Amino acid sequence: MSVKFLKYVSKRLLLGIFTFILVVTITFWVMQMVPGGPWLSEKSLSPEVIAQRTAMYGLDKPLFIQYLSYIGKAFTFNFGESLKFNGQLVTDRIFNAFKVSFLLGAIAAVIALVLGTLFGTYAATDQNKLFDRVIMFITTASVAMPTFVISLILLYLFAVTWKLLPTSFASGGAAAYVLPIFAEALYPTAYITRLVRSSTLDVVGQDYMRTAKAKGLAPSKILI
Repeated sequence: MSVKFLKYVSKRLLLGIFTFILVVTITFWVMQMVPGGPWLSEKSLSPEVIAQRTAMYGLDKPLFIQYLSYIGKAFTFNFGESLKFNGQLVTDRIFNAFKVSFLLGAIAAVIALVLGTLFGTYAATDQNKLFDRVIMFITTASVAMPTFVISLILLYLFAVTWKLLPTSFASGGAAAYVLPIFAEALYPTAYITRLVRSSTLDVVGQDYMRTAKAKGLAPSKILI
């Protein structure tokens, strides 16, 4: 392993740690500037209960002490109990949501890789024809439009208007995964399609590709 590589990895690690501390610091102090408090919505609590909860969560300590505690716990992923969901750890809430997000992301990534490669390759072999123009129009629109906008449009059409798919995971079963996966896979599919198309066109224009065509090889064999 070269010294340059070790220096590069060390710099990236240090930069990552610095970025993490910076984000945590900004988050902490911005939250301190927000008016109100964590018990503001619970109007039925007595002052004694509020004082007890404030002491339990360490919110009665000086801000700098709270900040140091916040930094230390953030590095160990110890975020304590949730203020909204009593008796539940914040890490448990994050992990439970992460399992679903990871599954959706993994399926969307596989779909984007497969479809992007197929669409990009075929579009390159059909350059400036109908399929290529349609693909380029769809991919350009998909890249330009934010994912949350696409998600809202899909949700409105397929779940609200046409009622073909469920709107939530609670009662949707496996069908509830269709819209999130499709919305998540659309942008990377469009990006990979454009990338593969551009790369394929560059390769097709090389001299050895023209030589292969001149010798009578089928286009499919040349690409593969």
